Amino acid sequence: MVSLSIVNSTAIIITKATLNGVGNYNIRVTAIDNGEPGSSDQFGLLTTAPNGSNVPSLSFAPVTLQGGNIQVPQNPR
Repeated sequence: MVSLSIVNSTAIIITKATLNGVGNYNIRVTAIDNGEPGSSDQFGLLTTAPNGSNVPSLSFAPVTLQGGNIQVPQNPR
């Protein structure tokens, strides 16, 4: 993992990966916690090749989960 950012109910994770023996792919995971019980939480993935181009077969905009519950921690105020 390169970085983790949390803003309100959205977490973004940046990491590196190796694909088919080629390293230095960038992956950005977006996880959105839309409250309990999790029925409207969202998850997205963006994969970028070493040359900077998007990898469409490994990327998708945040979509609503069919099941499960994303929980993004939040600081109490």
